[in-house]
Amino acid sequence: MATTSSPRDLCGTIGSRIGIIRRKYRVAPGLYAVESSDPESAVLVTANYKLTIDILRFQLGGGDVWLPVLDPRGINAWCAAGVSARDVKRGSGFQVFFGPVRAADLPTYLQKGLQCDETMREVNFTLSERAVLIPVELFLLAKPLLATLVLVFLLTDIGPSLFSLSTALNRGLILLGATLLGIASEVVLISLLLPWLPCRQFWAKGALSGLACLLLGPGPSLPEQLAMALWAITVSSYLATNFTGSTPFTSLSGVEYEMRRGIPVQIATTCLTFGFRTGSVFSNTEGRMHGYRYIAGTAT
Repeated sequence: MATTSSPRDLCGTIGSRIGIIRRKYRVAPGLYAVESSDPESAVLVTANYKLTIDILRFQLGGGDVWLPVLDPRGINAWCAAGVSARDVKRGSGFQVFFGPVRAADLPTYLQKGLQCDETMREVNFTLSERAVLIPVELFLLAKPLLATLVLVFLLTDIGPSLFSLSTALNRGLILLGATLLGIASEVVLISLLLPWLPCRQFWAKGALSGLACLLLGPGPSLPEQLAMALWAITVSSYLATNFTGSTPFTSLSGVEYEMRRGIPVQIATTCLTFGFRTGSVFSNTEGRMHGYRYIAGTAT
C-alpha cells in the first residue's frame, strides 16, 4: 500500500467530502502491508472507510507498518475504537497501545517508542475541521430539503381564494429565501463560530444563530414574517444537531439528552410556522375582499 496520493485518490477524496460517494467509499477488509513491512513492524488497526485509510497512510511518510483494515459495520472510526485492550490481548496475543488522536502524530509516536505527550492526546475541533463538513452537509440536505419545501408550500398555501400561480410563486420564493437563510445561519455561524456561541446543546446553538432571521425585511404581512422567521430558526436548529455525530463534544447519552429537548422545540416551531403562514393566507384574502367592497361602495 503506497503512502503517496494519486489523482484517483484526490478525486475520491473530493467526491467523499462532497458526499457523492460517501456511503460507498470503502476498501475490502484485510491485512495490508505499508511499504516494506516485516514481522517486527508495528501494527496499526483502522476501519475500512477509504478516506480514513488515506489520511492514515499518507501520514506514515514511508514507514513500514502492517495495516489490518476492519469492517466496523457502519460505526465511525471514533466510536469503533472503543475496544478492550485486555480482551484483544486474551484473544490474539497482541498488546494494545492507544496512540495519538491525529494521524499526523503517528510518525513521531512510533519514533518515540509508542510514547504520547499531552498535545498528542488533545482532541480539537478546529476551524478547518469544521469548515470541511460544510459541503457534505449541503449535499445530504438536498433531497429532504426539496421534499420539505414542497410539503410546507402545499400545506400552508391553503386558503379561501382560488389558486393563483403568481401568488404561489411569490410565496414560494419567500419560503425558499427563509430556508436558505436558515441554512446559511447554520453553515456560517454554527460551523465557523461553534466554540464562541452560547449554550451547550447544538439544537439551542442553531436556534440562537437562527435568531438573525428575525431581521428579515418587510414581508406581505406580519404573520408571514413571523412564519418565515420561525421556519428559518427551525431549519438552523435542526441542521445544528448534525454536529452531535461529528464532534468530540458529545457522547451517546449526551446525544439522547439533546434529542429529547431539541426535537419537541423544533416540532413546536414547525407547527407555529404552519399556523402563521396559513393565517397570513386568510388575512391577505380578507384584506383584499374588504378593499374591493369599499371601492365598489364608493363607486356606486
